[in-house]
Amino acid sequence: MSPNHRVLIARYPVEASWLNFPFFYDKATRELGEFARVDNLVLNDASLPIGENVDLTPYNAVVSFGGRFTAACLGQAPRLRVVAGFDCGRDVLEAHGIRFVELEGGWQRSVAELGIGLTLSCLRSIAMWHARLQLGHETWIMQQFTDDPNFVNGELHGKRVGVFGFGRIGRHFAHLAAAFGAELAATDPFVPDDIFCSAGVARMDLDPLIDWSQVFVVASSPTPDSLGLIDRERVYRLPRGSALIIISRAWPLDMQAVRDRVAAGEICGASDVFDIEPLPPNDVLRRSPHFTLTPHIAGRCADANRLMAEIAVAAFREVLTDAGR
Repeated sequence: MSPNHRVLIARYPVEASWLNFPFFYDKATRELGEFARVDNLVLNDASLPIGENVDLTPYNAVVSFGGRFTAACLGQAPRLRVVAGFDCGRDVLEAHGIRFVELEGGWQRSVAELGIGLTLSCLRSIAMWHARLQLGHETWIMQQFTDDPNFVNGELHGKRVGVFGFGRIGRHFAHLAAAFGAELAATDPFVPDDIFCSAGVARMDLDPLIDWSQVFVVASSPTPDSLGLIDRERVYRLPRGSALIIISRAWPLDMQAVRDRVAAGEICGASDVFDIEPLPPNDVLRRSPHFTLTPHIAGRCADANRLMAEIAVAAFREVLTDAGR
C-alpha cells in the first residue's frame, strides 16, 4: 500500500439507505486497500456539494454516492485525480482535468438480463400463469397453444425487437436477444454508426422502428432529449398486439397513453420502472394480466454492486499507479 495514495468512499446518509450499495463497499474497500489508504464516510447531507461534508484536501480519488463536485470543492482538493460515481458534476471535474468514472456501467448486465426475463415472461404469459396457479384457478387442460393469440407470443427467436436507446444497457440487451435469434433494430441519435455495425443491429429512425417492432424495448437514459419523446401519438403507433418492455426509465413515455392501451387490451408488456414510484395500489397496470411488473429492481443485485466496485478499482489503480511513477 502506498502511503501517498488516499481514497474516500462517500456514502448516502442512513435515511437514504435504499440508495446504498452494500456489496460495493466491502469489495471496493478491500481491493483499493491493496494500493491506497481507504476512508469510508457517511455524508451528513447528500444534497450538499461534497466539499461541504468533508475535507477533500488529502484525497487522490473519491467514490461519490451523494454530493456534487463544484469548482469550490475542487479548490480544496489539490491532489484529486479521479472520481467515480453517478451524476456528481462530471463537467466541472473534467474541466479541471480530473477523470470521471461513470459507475452506471455496473448495471448494464443486470438490467439487460432482467429485460430479457420480462420479455420472455411477456411472450409466454409466465407471470399470469404463475398467479393463476397460486390462486388455484388453473385447469390442467394439457392442450397446445396456451399463449394469448391477441398478443405477440411464443419464442423470442424470429421476433422483430426494436430497442429505443442503444447505450450500454440497450446494446447488452440486444446482444442477449440476438443469442435467442431475435431480429434486431435500434434507434439512438447519440451512438455512431460503427457501434450499430459492430453489434450487428440495424439502425432505424424512431417512428419506423415503432411501426416495425413486435417487441419494443425502452432502454434509454433519462436525458432531457428523451423526456416525453415517445408521446401519446407514438404510443398509439405501437402495432396492436405488440409488447412494450420498459427497463431503464419510464420518462421517455406518455405513461397515461400506455395505461390506456393496456387497459383496452391493445398491447401487452412488462416494466421495471414507472412514472410514479411506488406504483399506486389502484393503478391500471397492476390489474392487467397481460402486463408484468417488477418494483425497480433491475440493477439491485449483489453482482451489479460488485461489478461497480471492479470498475472503480480498475480505474483508480490505473490513475493512481500512473500518478505515483
